[in-house]
Amino acid sequence: MKKHTGWLGGVLVAAVLIAFTAARAQEENAGKLTEADYPAYARLRLASAVAEEKRMFARTPEQKAAVAAEFLKACADAKWTQERYEQVADAVSTALDSLNSEDGSEYPDLDPATVATVKAHRKELEDYSALQQRARQQVQEDRLVASHGVAPTAAQLAGKWVLDVALSIDSITEGMPDEGKKSSAEEYSKHITGSTYTFGPGDKLVATTQRPNLAPETQAGAYRLEGATLVIVTKRTNRDREQKLDIRIKDNQLHIGMMGIYSVFLRE
Repeated sequence: MKKHTGWLGGVLVAAVLIAFTAARAQEENAGKLTEADYPAYARLRLASAVAEEKRMFARTPEQKAAVAAEFLKACADAKWTQERYEQVADAVSTALDSLNSEDGSEYPDLDPATVATVKAHRKELEDYSALQQRARQQVQEDRLVASHGVAPTAAQLAGKWVLDVALSIDSITEGMPDEGKKSSAEEYSKHITGSTYTFGPGDKLVATTQRPNLAPETQAGAYRLEGATLVIVTKRTNRDREQKLDIRIKDNQLHIGMMGIYSVFLRE
């Protein structure tokens, strides 16, 4: 059997050397955090906190597996491994402990670049309450996106939208037992039977509301979008009046509401 010679043998040797070098570099960087790597670490730190928050509500093995897979994807997107993240997190924790010790000048077995990076971001790294708050907000946003969609653009809103009572009741009563759905549907119908929102041209907004046994109410004003918040501006003699509503769009349905309760509108 002939040995590999020529360019083919050279390619094989080069491939082995590249793989060995990459593995050695990853091993040497394990547990180290440079300033250049900090943005990726900060994103994964938040992703880890989000995963921890979601794990508290994961009941089934499938839900728990989905949470784990989500964090692994975040690691892959950052071109990190979960093992590397855990090693860096341990190093960061050790550096913070050293900084808070009586003799903060001692950093046994710690990489100097890691210590410098931790020092530069010490305030953020020690504010666990802020991290948990951001994680809760992210989890809440993920749930809202899943149920009601994302913040719309002005171009997506342009035109007339008409309330769909059946879809609205389904949205409001999601997760309720059948008896609760029935009573909520009856209560909803007592207060409103129809509504429209007409956006444009420009920032103009006209809204109509139809209540049982009453003439339709029409309000005209202007609007602006602040993320997933619809700010309705109505002119008054002394000063403008502003009203804020939550607004999202999903599958060509417009969801408008407040305090987590949304009515559903369809484009006319």
